[in-house]
Order: sequence, then structure tokens, then C-alpha cells
Amino acid sequence: MPIIERHPRLALSLTTALLAAFFITLKVQQFRNFDVRDFDTGIYSNIAWNVATGDGFWSDVLGRHALGEHFSPIVAVFSPLYWIWPSALVLLIAQAIAVAVAFPLLAAVAKHVFRDLKPSMSVPLVIALLGMAFFYRPVFSALECEFHPCTLGMPLVATGFLVLHLNRPAWLIPIVLALLCTKEMAGLSVIGLGLYACFVLRRPRLAASLFLTGIASGLIIMLVIIPYFRGEAWTHQNRFGPLVDVDVKLLYLLKLAAGLGFLSLFGWRALLAAAPLTMLNLLVSMPNQYSLDFHYDDQNSIFWLVAAAHGMNALAHRWLNRSEHKPVWLTCAAIVCVATLVLVSSKMKPWKELRHQCIKPPAKVAELRAALSSFAQLPKEVGIAATAQLGPHVNLRDRYRRVTNINVEVLADDLKPGDLVLISPVRLPDGLDFARIKQRLRRSNAFTLQSEKPLIEAYRRVTPGERN
Repeated sequence: MPIIERHPRLALSLTTALLAAFFITLKVQQFRNFDVRDFDTGIYSNIAWNVATGDGFWSDVLGRHALGEHFSPIVAVFSPLYWIWPSALVLLIAQAIAVAVAFPLLAAVAKHVFRDLKPSMSVPLVIALLGMAFFYRPVFSALECEFHPCTLGMPLVATGFLVLHLNRPAWLIPIVLALLCTKEMAGLSVIGLGLYACFVLRRPRLAASLFLTGIASGLIIMLVIIPYFRGEAWTHQNRFGPLVDVDVKLLYLLKLAAGLGFLSLFGWRALLAAAPLTMLNLLVSMPNQYSLDFHYDDQNSIFWLVAAAHGMNALAHRWLNRSEHKPVWLTCAAIVCVATLVLVSSKMKPWKELRHQCIKPPAKVAELRAALSSFAQLPKEVGIAATAQLGPHVNLRDRYRRVTNINVEVLADDLKPGDLVLISPVRLPDGLDFARIKQRLRRSNAFTLQSEKPLIEAYRRVTPGERN
């Protein structure tokens, strides 16, 4: 601890670099192992490439304007990188860095929360908080899952907390604007920051500004912008179902709290800031959204972690007030024990993922990479349709379509003579039937088998009457 107390910035920088290296390794291996799909990494990679090549926010994977599905213009930030390195790895590495950078920002926020404690207490508490964050399921799910622009909001939310503590309201303007560009639900994050300013920092005017910004932006995005680009009413509101899976949702709440040793509950004023995003997940009927196994709690996790820091601080002060004659380190030891219990109960999930992703890659992926490499290097003007696990590797081109169980006839209309359809049974996502797709392609008069290998089959779009 003395070394960390003397050189906190150096220690935090080294920790962040190690985290970033680990996270980047994980995401690269996911890409190499075909663990990312057209949904959703392939969607956003294709959009970034289209922006870079002048086609705007059109999504070839979805077959419509992307801003009519989700409001995530922040993806355009990565388009210049696609001029240099056109690969979905650009987004996956950005995802890894965003999660890693959230850790030092969270530590900076915790330092302000623990400002009244001596360094001998505050430093171990910060370390305990970061340890819990590393093993907190919502944080790791944000990293482990497909790329989603909302995950880029994690460091932005943490920066928002830091700026609030620094009392620099003008700095909030670019942070809030960037945050709102991650996804339509980010308005709830802005409202959460407003609740924090109101109930924790006692700044009602600033809180009111954040409330109004979050509410107004959410309404404009969902009622005006998305319907405009979609050309019809947005259908995601059909997911509304507050009385669906009530027992599962209660378990979801329990897991959110238990994953941080229930410390967030002791910082209940700060926990109020997590209410908007948490309530969103409780009001829907989509199980993935209240399972903790997907990205839906990425920004919300920062709110819960900040509340845990306040819970630690409250317990520390309560112990000191009642036990002035006892050594200070006992308080720290008690809270660190809680953090250790959380780590053990998490079953060391990240390390299992590291072993799965990096040490023991799935069978046949190396052979599939080799078989796919020649197709990935085809000129961009050659259209390709592919099954979802192949999409992120080949969808940066003028014409790309995803292959489903039933859309062979549609593919025939969308592709030009000479374009290819690629299918593979390796790492095929659930729901796709390789045998059914293969059968429909072979029966179609619009396609002919160009090459057949054990791991990948290629079908060429023929001119009308060519097969006859």
C-alpha cells in the first residue's frame, strides 16, 4: 500500500494498461474464433465502413437506415480508422478500451467519495471497488458481448460523475452530447446524473438542467428522429411488459445488488441515480434485458458501482464514529472481506472466459479462417451474402446480405451475377439451419455451387438461364 499511496497515478496507469491489454486480447480472440456475429458487431462495422465510403448510416445487414433502428451516431467517429484498417476489430478494440478506461475514471470518482478518509483507508477501499468492478457481471458482460455503441458510454458516465464532483458544469456539455449519441436509452443516463446532482451533491439547478436534457432528448430521438429515418413507427415500444417475469426480474435486482456485496444499498442516495436505467430493464418483456448476461447494464453498472463506493464510505464513517479506539484498518479489512466474498461468489468468471477465448479456442476455427481468407480479400465491388458468423469478416463491401433459413429467393434479387453466397456449419449461430440453407441454395436456379470444402461452401449468383 505505501507504494500505491506515494505513486497513485503510476499504479493506476499500469493497472489500466494491463486491463486494456487483457480486454483487447479477449476481443481479438473472439473475432478470430468467430464468436462475434452479424448481430451486432457486423451491423455496426458495416455502418462505420459505409460512413467512411460515403454511404452514410445505411446498414446492409439490416437492409435499412441504421438510425431508424437505434440512435447511435457515435459509430461515425470510427469511420476515419476504416480508411486505414477496414476491420470489425476497430470497434472491438474500441469496446475493450472503453471498458478499461472506465476503471481509472471510477477510481477518480471514488477518491472524491472517500475524500474525508485517510489514505490508509481510502486506497484499500478504491482497490476493493476496482476489484469488485472487474468481477461485476454487468461490467464483464459489457465486454464479453458483441460490440454495442452504448458500451462506449461507460467511460462517459464515469466522467460525468467526476465532472459533477469537480463542480465543472460547463464540461458536462460535450460529455452529455457524446453520451446521447451512444444509444436512445442514454437520456436515462443523463437523468441519472441529474438525480445524483440532486440527492448526493445538492445542486438542484444543475439537476434540473440534466433532467430536462435527458427527457427532451429521449422524446426527440424516439418520437422524431428514429421514426423519420425508419419511415414508420418505431416498434421497440412493443417490448413494454412490466408484469412479465416478475420473479425473474426480482432475481435480476437481487443479482445487481449481491454482485457488489449489497454495498450499494448503504449508499442509497447515490443508488437513486441508477433508478432510470434499472427501471427500464424492469419494464420490458425481453428476457435478455434483465438477465445480466448481455450489454443492457453496461452504463447502469457505473451507477451501481458509484453507489457501492458511497456504501463503503458510509460504513467506514459509521465504524469510525462508533469505534474510535479501534484501529482504522479494521474497517478497511471488513469491507475488503466483503469484496473478496463477491469475487469468490462470482466464480472467477473473467478468468474462465480468458481460458475459453485465448487458451482453448474452439475446434476448426483456424481451418475456417484459412478457408475464408481468400473470400475476404475479394474486391469490394463483389457482393457477398454470408451466414452470421462469417459476416463481420466479409461484410465491408458494396453489396452485403445476411443469409437466413428462408431468404434464398430474396438473395437472388439482391445479388448480381458473379456475387457469392458463403455458408459454413462451423460456429453457426443458434437458429440457423445449415442443412436447410444448403438445400435451398442447391435447389435454386439462381445459384450454382462454385466451391465445396468441409468447412465452407461458396455459391455463385448466375445469370438468368445459365443453369439451364
